[in-house]
Amino acid sequence: MRDRSCSRLLVIVATATACASVPARSAPVQLDSLSVERGACYGTCDIYQLMVRRNGDLTLRKQSMEARLTYTSNDARRLLTSATDAGLLTLPARIRADSSLCPLEASDHSTVILTAYAPSRSSRVEHYTGCYLSHDLRVAPALERLVIFERQLDALVAG
Repeated sequence: MRDRSCSRLLVIVATATACASVPARSAPVQLDSLSVERGACYGTCDIYQLMVRRNGDLTLRKQSMEARLTYTSNDARRLLTSATDAGLLTLPARIRADSSLCPLEASDHSTVILTAYAPSRSSRVEHYTGCYLSHDLRVAPALERLVIFERQLDALVAG
């Protein structure tokens, strides 16, 4: 009789523990704005600062020129969602300092500093674009979406 009570108690505790450990699914974080700064490299790369706001206001500073770009609020929200999907809120602050993301450094590349602003927090990621996994210039899987996102930004700036 006592063994059955202990067994039932064990089942109840195990069930309660299993239910308690299931994480609640939270809503995805929506960014309010994104600041992007691309630095110099050895060669031809655009040096710019770009500020994207959820309402569609984009400000571009390139060399001595500043321009306000017109963008729909839907396009701006899509761009900010792409930033979140690229891992801006989960990547380390300095990618170059993480040997799993940057075991091999090629010289003369630019650095991109991306700062994401959300209502409850902000996140700054410094990405040296010369970080590779091997000499065939493969990037770490965790960086693939970020690299694609940075190429989208470059195309927007080159416009």
